[in-house]
Amino acid sequence: MILLGLPAHHAVATNRIGVFGLAITGWVSFQQQRLIRHGVSWGLGLACGFGAIWGAVFMMAIPESALRTIIAAASLGLLIFTALKKDLGVVSPPAPSPLRWWLGVPAAMLLGAYGSLYGAGLGTFLTYLLVILFGQTFLESAGTRKVSIGLQALLSSILYIRAGIIDPWAALNLFIAMGLGSYFGARYGSRLGNAFVRRAFITLAGVLCIKILL
Repeated sequence: MILLGLPAHHAVATNRIGVFGLAITGWVSFQQQRLIRHGVSWGLGLACGFGAIWGAVFMMAIPESALRTIIAAASLGLLIFTALKKDLGVVSPPAPSPLRWWLGVPAAMLLGAYGSLYGAGLGTFLTYLLVILFGQTFLESAGTRKVSIGLQALLSSILYIRAGIIDPWAALNLFIAMGLGSYFGARYGSRLGNAFVRRAFITLAGVLCIKILL
Protein backbone atom coordinates (compact mmCIF):
# COMPACT_ATOMS: atom_id res chain seq x y z
CA MET A 1 0.00 0.00 0.00
CA ILE A 2 2.90 2.33 0.65
CA LEU A 3 4.26 1.52 -2.82
CA LEU A 4 0.81 2.40 -4.22
CA GLY A 5 1.04 5.85 -2.71
CA LEU A 6 -0.63 5.67 0.69
CA PRO A 7 1.12 7.52 3.55
CA ALA A 8 2.68 5.11 6.04
CA HIS A 9 0.22 5.74 8.88
CA HIS A 10 -2.74 5.41 6.46
CA ALA A 11 -1.27 2.12 5.17
CA VAL A 12 -0.92 0.67 8.67
CA ALA A 13 -4.46 1.74 9.63
CA THR A 14 -6.05 0.49 6.40
CA ASN A 15 -4.30 -2.84 6.72
CA ARG A 16 -6.18 -3.50 9.97
CA ILE A 17 -9.43 -3.80 7.97
CA GLY A 18 -7.87 -6.50 5.79
CA VAL A 19 -6.57 -8.31 8.85
CA PHE A 20 -10.07 -8.25 10.36
CA GLY A 21 -11.41 -9.99 7.24
CA LEU A 22 -8.57 -12.50 7.46
CA ALA A 23 -9.42 -13.25 11.10
CA ILE A 24 -13.15 -13.76 10.46
CA THR A 25 -12.86 -16.22 7.58
CA GLY A 26 -9.90 -18.01 9.12
CA TRP A 27 -11.85 -18.43 12.37
CA VAL A 28 -14.80 -19.93 10.48
CA SER A 29 -12.60 -22.43 8.63
CA PHE A 30 -10.59 -23.50 11.69
CA GLN A 31 -13.78 -23.72 13.75
CA GLN A 32 -15.21 -26.16 11.23
CA GLN A 33 -12.09 -28.29 11.71
CA ARG A 34 -12.28 -27.98 15.53
CA LEU A 35 -8.74 -26.64 15.76
CA ILE A 36 -9.55 -23.62 17.96
CA ARG A 37 -8.95 -23.87 21.72
CA HIS A 38 -11.63 -21.45 22.91
CA GLY A 39 -10.50 -20.99 26.50
CA VAL A 40 -7.07 -19.81 25.40
CA SER A 41 -8.34 -17.94 22.34
CA TRP A 42 -10.78 -15.66 24.18
CA GLY A 43 -8.58 -15.17 27.24
CA LEU A 44 -5.64 -13.97 25.17
CA GLY A 45 -7.94 -12.31 22.63
CA LEU A 46 -9.42 -9.92 25.19
CA ALA A 47 -5.93 -9.05 26.42
CA CYS A 48 -4.76 -8.47 22.86
CA GLY A 49 -7.79 -6.27 22.17
CA PHE A 50 -7.10 -4.15 25.24
CA GLY A 51 -3.51 -3.78 24.13
CA ALA A 52 -4.71 -2.71 20.68
CA ILE A 53 -6.52 0.29 22.17
CA TRP A 54 -3.51 1.22 24.27
CA GLY A 55 -1.21 0.86 21.29
CA ALA A 56 -3.36 2.92 18.93
CA VAL A 57 -3.63 5.76 21.44
CA PHE A 58 -0.21 5.85 23.09
CA MET A 59 2.37 3.87 21.14
CA MET A 60 2.80 6.25 18.20
CA ALA A 61 5.52 8.05 20.15
CA ILE A 62 7.94 5.11 19.90
CA PRO A 63 10.55 5.68 17.15
CA GLU A 64 10.07 3.13 14.38
CA SER A 65 13.80 2.46 14.09
CA ALA A 66 14.05 1.47 17.76
CA LEU A 67 10.94 -0.68 17.51
CA ARG A 68 12.21 -2.52 14.44
CA THR A 69 15.53 -3.29 16.18
CA ILE A 70 13.74 -4.78 19.19
CA ILE A 71 11.43 -6.82 16.96
CA ALA A 72 14.32 -8.15 14.86
CA ALA A 73 16.29 -9.22 17.93
CA ALA A 74 13.26 -10.92 19.50
CA SER A 75 12.38 -12.63 16.20
CA LEU A 76 15.88 -14.00 15.75
CA GLY A 77 16.04 -15.35 19.30
CA LEU A 78 12.64 -17.02 19.05
CA LEU A 79 13.46 -18.42 15.63
CA ILE A 80 16.62 -20.11 16.94
CA PHE A 81 14.73 -21.46 19.97
CA THR A 82 11.98 -22.91 17.73
CA ALA A 83 14.45 -24.49 15.33
CA LEU A 84 16.33 -26.21 18.17
CA LYS A 85 13.19 -27.60 19.87
CA LYS A 86 12.20 -30.20 17.30
CA ASP A 87 8.97 -31.29 19.02
CA LEU A 88 7.78 -27.73 19.56
CA GLY A 89 4.51 -27.12 17.75
CA VAL A 90 4.23 -30.73 16.61
CA VAL A 91 3.24 -32.54 19.82
CA SER A 92 0.57 -31.00 22.05
CA PRO A 93 1.46 -31.23 25.81
CA PRO A 94 -0.95 -31.02 28.80
CA ALA A 95 -3.06 -27.94 29.59
CA PRO A 96 -1.10 -24.76 30.44
CA SER A 97 -0.41 -23.96 34.09
CA PRO A 98 -1.59 -20.74 35.84
CA LEU A 99 1.97 -19.38 35.58
CA ARG A 100 1.72 -19.51 31.80
CA TRP A 101 -1.44 -17.42 31.95
CA TRP A 102 0.32 -14.85 34.16
CA LEU A 103 3.01 -14.56 31.50
CA GLY A 104 0.74 -14.94 28.48
CA VAL A 105 -1.83 -12.24 29.21
CA PRO A 106 0.68 -9.34 29.51
CA ALA A 107 2.48 -10.65 26.42
CA ALA A 108 -0.81 -10.66 24.48
CA MET A 109 -1.47 -7.07 25.58
CA LEU A 110 1.94 -5.98 24.31
CA LEU A 111 1.36 -7.77 21.02
CA GLY A 112 -2.01 -6.06 20.68
CA ALA A 113 -0.30 -2.70 21.15
CA TYR A 114 2.37 -3.63 18.63
CA GLY A 115 -0.30 -4.63 16.12
CA SER A 116 -1.81 -1.14 16.28
CA LEU A 117 1.56 0.53 15.86
CA TYR A 118 3.09 -1.53 13.07
CA GLY A 119 1.55 -4.99 12.77
CA ALA A 120 4.02 -6.83 10.53
CA GLY A 121 4.57 -10.34 11.88
CA LEU A 122 1.81 -10.10 14.51
CA GLY A 123 0.55 -13.56 13.58
CA THR A 124 4.09 -14.91 13.85
CA PHE A 125 4.55 -13.51 17.36
CA LEU A 126 1.15 -14.84 18.48
CA THR A 127 2.16 -18.24 17.15
CA TYR A 128 5.34 -18.09 19.23
CA LEU A 129 3.23 -17.21 22.27
CA LEU A 130 0.78 -20.07 21.76
CA VAL A 131 3.36 -22.70 20.77
CA ILE A 132 6.10 -21.91 23.29
CA LEU A 133 4.06 -20.73 26.29
CA PHE A 134 0.78 -22.62 25.85
CA GLY A 135 2.14 -25.75 24.18
CA GLN A 136 -0.15 -25.73 21.16
CA THR A 137 0.65 -27.33 17.84
CA PHE A 138 1.19 -25.03 14.87
CA LEU A 139 -2.22 -25.86 13.41
CA GLU A 140 -3.94 -25.27 16.76
CA SER A 141 -2.16 -21.95 17.14
CA ALA A 142 -3.16 -20.91 13.61
CA GLY A 143 -6.81 -21.31 14.59
CA THR A 144 -6.60 -20.10 18.18
CA ARG A 145 -4.81 -16.85 17.33
CA LYS A 146 -7.62 -15.75 14.99
CA VAL A 147 -9.66 -14.42 17.94
CA SER A 148 -6.73 -12.31 19.17
CA ILE A 149 -6.01 -11.01 15.68
CA GLY A 150 -9.69 -10.28 15.03
CA LEU A 151 -10.27 -8.33 18.25
CA GLN A 152 -7.00 -6.46 17.81
CA ALA A 153 -7.89 -5.47 14.25
CA LEU A 154 -11.49 -4.56 15.07
CA LEU A 155 -10.74 -2.29 18.03
CA SER A 156 -7.78 -0.54 16.42
CA SER A 157 -9.79 -0.08 13.19
CA ILE A 158 -12.57 1.68 15.10
CA LEU A 159 -10.06 4.20 16.45
CA TYR A 160 -8.44 4.67 13.05
CA ILE A 161 -11.82 5.18 11.36
CA ARG A 162 -12.64 7.87 13.92
CA ALA A 163 -9.29 9.48 13.14
CA GLY A 164 -10.09 9.43 9.41
CA ILE A 165 -6.90 7.68 8.30
CA ILE A 166 -8.38 4.59 6.60
CA ASP A 167 -8.70 4.52 2.80
CA PRO A 168 -12.16 2.95 2.22
CA TRP A 169 -11.56 1.44 -1.23
CA ALA A 170 -8.21 -0.04 -0.32
CA ALA A 171 -9.73 -1.36 2.91
CA LEU A 172 -12.59 -3.05 1.02
CA ASN A 173 -10.18 -4.73 -1.40
CA LEU A 174 -7.97 -5.94 1.44
CA PHE A 175 -10.95 -7.22 3.43
CA ILE A 176 -12.17 -9.37 0.52
CA ALA A 177 -8.78 -10.58 -0.74
CA MET A 178 -7.25 -11.36 2.64
CA GLY A 179 -10.50 -12.95 3.82
CA LEU A 180 -10.62 -15.32 0.86
CA GLY A 181 -6.93 -16.18 1.20
CA SER A 182 -7.32 -16.90 4.89
CA TYR A 183 -10.35 -19.14 4.42
CA PHE A 184 -8.81 -21.34 1.73
CA GLY A 185 -5.42 -21.35 3.43
CA ALA A 186 -6.98 -22.60 6.65
CA ARG A 187 -9.20 -25.11 4.86
CA TYR A 188 -6.50 -26.78 2.80
CA GLY A 189 -3.31 -25.92 4.69
CA SER A 190 -4.29 -28.07 7.66
CA ARG A 191 -4.08 -31.17 5.45
CA LEU A 192 -0.31 -30.70 5.20
CA GLY A 193 0.20 -31.50 8.90
CA ASN A 194 2.09 -29.88 11.75
CA ALA A 195 5.55 -31.00 10.60
CA PHE A 196 5.14 -29.27 7.23
CA VAL A 197 3.65 -26.16 8.84
CA ARG A 198 6.56 -26.06 11.30
CA ARG A 199 9.09 -26.01 8.44
CA ALA A 200 7.12 -23.36 6.57
CA PHE A 201 6.81 -21.31 9.75
CA ILE A 202 10.55 -21.38 10.44
CA THR A 203 11.25 -20.34 6.84
CA LEU A 204 8.79 -17.44 6.91
CA ALA A 205 9.94 -16.33 10.36
CA GLY A 206 13.51 -16.21 9.01
CA VAL A 207 12.35 -14.09 6.07
CA LEU A 208 10.62 -11.75 8.52
CA CYS A 209 13.85 -11.33 10.51
CA ILE A 210 15.81 -10.49 7.36
CA LYS A 211 13.15 -8.07 6.16
CA ILE A 212 13.07 -6.20 9.48
CA LEU A 213 16.88 -6.03 9.72
CA LEU A 214 17.15 -4.65 6.17
